[in-house]
Amino acid sequence: MFDKVLIANRGVIAVRIIEACKELGIKTIAVYTPDDETSMHVKLANDAFCISNYDDEAEYISICEEIEADKRKYNIAIHPGYGFLAENEVLGEVCKYHNISLVGPRPDVIERLGNKLQAKEGARKTKVETVPGTGEIETEKDALKQASRLSYPIMIKAVAGGGGRGIERVNSERELIPTYRRVKGLAKILFRNDAVFFEKAVDEFRHIEVQIVGYGKQNVVHFYERDCSIQRRNQKLIEFSPADISESLREKLTDSALRVARYFDYTNAGTVEFIVAGNNVYFMEVNTRIQVEHRVSEMLTGVDLAKQQFEVAANDKYFKPLKQKDINRKGFALECRIYAEDPEKDFWPTPGVVERIEIPTAPYLIVDTHLYNGYKVGSTYDALIANVIVHGKDKEDAVEKMRKSLLELKIEGEIKTTIPFHLEKIKEL
Repeated sequence: MFDKVLIANRGVIAVRIIEACKELGIKTIAVYTPDDETSMHVKLANDAFCISNYDDEAEYISICEEIEADKRKYNIAIHPGYGFLAENEVLGEVCKYHNISLVGPRPDVIERLGNKLQAKEGARKTKVETVPGTGEIETEKDALKQASRLSYPIMIKAVAGGGGRGIERVNSERELIPTYRRVKGLAKILFRNDAVFFEKAVDEFRHIEVQIVGYGKQNVVHFYERDCSIQRRNQKLIEFSPADISESLREKLTDSALRVARYFDYTNAGTVEFIVAGNNVYFMEVNTRIQVEHRVSEMLTGVDLAKQQFEVAANDKYFKPLKQKDINRKGFALECRIYAEDPEKDFWPTPGVVERIEIPTAPYLIVDTHLYNGYKVGSTYDALIANVIVHGKDKEDAVEKMRKSLLELKIEGEIKTTIPFHLEKIKEL
């Protein structure tokens, strides 16, 4: 197992990874920017580096060079958490060059799956259906031609997109060119790649994903599915498992996920995402990282996925990979992502000081957060401040436990939170 792990992330996920490292006896190194110096993950880690930009590969090249001397004494790894750096093959290549383990898939796999068109082509080769679409759209003339061929409405997607960004719907030809230009421009800024493609818009669908872990040599297992359909602006707000689907559809989803993962020889934790419309299952993408909602699968199966990540990355000859028959689900797991946003003002971010936080405890409950009394939630980063996850014997039991937990979770001060929104939304489950 590793001696030290550098966590190339912040906030909720950094605290979660530190927790797993402590249980495994691994020392942790945090990174922070000047805006984030007082964050909980910096306080909990054994050591910390100040950087200017979380998403800048050059910052991590510098850190890798700085800790190079330690490699002679310690077995060191980098865990990228989630976010775009976690799906950046450049970070993997930097780790490889400096002989530092990356807790995630191989860089070449990250690169191939990070390109949505290559990922879709791989899915088709395994006979997994994909949403009808196009290749890269390079000109406005081609955009008009291909959109007409697909027929409206269509979705314009960034080839290198992720995290719900770089996706826009177009309902008519009048909207096409302005939206096409906007998505390309945004993709260039966010992903340094302005390539886009079109897909036929699918209405009345559910967003269902399958949690996987690959152990190498095409040995991949699944941890069942999660329904992530409750979203706003393509960002997930509530996730649960099991999804309300038939066993035959569940088997189709998990089998499709495993086929895609094996085709790409996927290793470590990841998520294969699908659009489900009726009995039709369409492959969407693979997230080559741990997901925000990984705790849902942990609650359901009793397997710590963060620890699995470290075990796979360490490549310890004594580690025994799980077999599919070892993974069983029990009950119902439900997660609410809590944001420092005002749901009454179109989810506008509400930075400010947390004057008091009171976190409930129960055997069926996990609250992952980086907040503490006096912490100032800034406006620089994503507004996620907590993940609340409950386990119940069934959906009704889990919803009631979530209602109770959200009412008992007190976050007071200058910020507003999405807790009132979640309390209303879980009634619809």
